[in-house]
Amino acid sequence: MSLTTVYTVLSCYPEISAEWLLRGKGEMLLTSEQPTASNESDRLSKLIDTIAFQQDTINNLQRRIKELEAELIIANNERKIG
Repeated sequence: MSLTTVYTVLSCYPEISAEWLLRGKGEMLLTSEQPTASNESDRLSKLIDTIAFQQDTINNLQRRIKELEAELIIANNERKIG
């Protein structure tokens, strides 16, 4: 998990323990209160949004990498010809 993902999850869900998220140690929630069904639904929606945002970022970066690889191939070919 990237640092950006960890930061985003912890920002959206301040009740989640960073220790638990990063190392799997201790309790998941910082408080002993259990979330209500409504809060659970809100948390799930936020998590889905976070995952979708991260996936879009990954997809955009993968597209950019392919573009740069193509540009590199073209530049190398031009250098060989020239």
